[in-house]
Amino acid sequence: MTRSFAEYVAAEKPDADTVQQAARYYVAEKTDFLSPEKMQERVVEVTGDPAKVQNALIQLQDDPAAVENILMAMFSTEWEIGPVEQERITRSFAAARNKLPVIELGIIAIVTMYGMYLLATGGKKEETIVHKDGSYHTTKYEPPTGPIKELVTLIKKGVGTG
Repeated sequence: MTRSFAEYVAAEKPDADTVQQAARYYVAEKTDFLSPEKMQERVVEVTGDPAKVQNALIQLQDDPAAVENILMAMFSTEWEIGPVEQERITRSFAAARNKLPVIELGIIAIVTMYGMYLLATGGKKEETIVHKDGSYHTTKYEPPTGPIKELVTLIKKGVGTG
């Protein structure tokens, strides 16, 4: 049995900067190196509301904790897809640890917003981990609030999952 994303994170202990940089590498590879501008265009196209997208970007730029939580939820969801995504995520974290350039907050906000797009199109609401001794714990992911909640709602409607 392969390890869960929670187990991977517990072993690797990435800091917030590493998580952000890994997300940048991961989303770039997953989207065939789509530019941040094209990512934003895609989210605006799906939501149909450029103003709400812009409000969410502003909120993300001002809330590093929300950024990290969204990115970790994205990674956790993508990890569940299977070994190909697990390898891609592992590779992204390894690259992030080796090269930690300073990246613009605006780009991180767009990558995070695109992470929300990935979550809205197939994210899970909770994760249960069963331990070898039979005990288990469940992690429930809290829904976003404010402009970010509005953006996720619009994305879900735009892709027909809302």
